[in-house]
Order: sequence, then C-alpha cells, then structure tokens
Amino acid sequence: MNKEIIYEKINEPKLFNNVPPVTLTDKTLKDRKEKLLTIMAKEQYDALIIYADKEHGSNFEYFTGFIPRFEEGLIIIDKNDKATLVLGNENLKMSKHSRIEANLIHYPSIFFAKSTHG
Repeated sequence: MNKEIIYEKINEPKLFNNVPPVTLTDKTLKDRKEKLLTIMAKEQYDALIIYADKEHGSNFEYFTGFIPRFEEGLIIIDKNDKATLVLGNENLKMSKHSRIEANLIHYPSIFFAKSTHG
C-alpha cells in the first residue's frame, strides 16, 4: 500500500539562550550510588558491573560523571560500597575525572593484537 507523502513547512524550534546549565553536585552522585546500594541489598546482589563505550555510556556516566570516549570501560560497584574502574590505555587519564571514589584497574585491550593465524 503506497501512502502519499506530504511536505509541510514548520516553524523553527524555539531557542532558549539564557538558560544556565544544570550542574550535578557531588551529593547527587553520592545519592545515586547509595540508591543503587539499597537496591542491590534488597535484591541480594554482591556486585553490579556496568559496561560502557562511546555509544552506550549513559549508565556509566550516571555514576562516574564521564563517558569512556575511545574504548570500552567497566565500573564495578560491590555491596560494600567499593567502586572499581576497569579502563584501557585511552581512558586511563579519565579516571581522575570520576565523580565517585573508585579504584583503577588498567586493562589494555589485547583483542586486536592477537593473531589467529599461528
């Protein structure tokens, strides 16, 4: 079934030029983590692992305040409130920008360096 496509002129979107950005406070990020720990305790989870890459970084950013931009990363949050960032070479410098306290594990990716041809 073919439908006719009708083009219409629409108004430009309204711009809001003088709106200050919303800055997330350290308390906001701490509250997010505490809420997660409460849910983990209720569900009896020992740890939660959040994967991130450039296209799928929102959940990671929700807790750390940054998105791994050039390669994958993990954040592991355990039930005892310990957070660990697992980052490769390109993101090591980003660990200092984490908005929550976290240990760092350097994990350089070897997946592309290995040869499958003997």
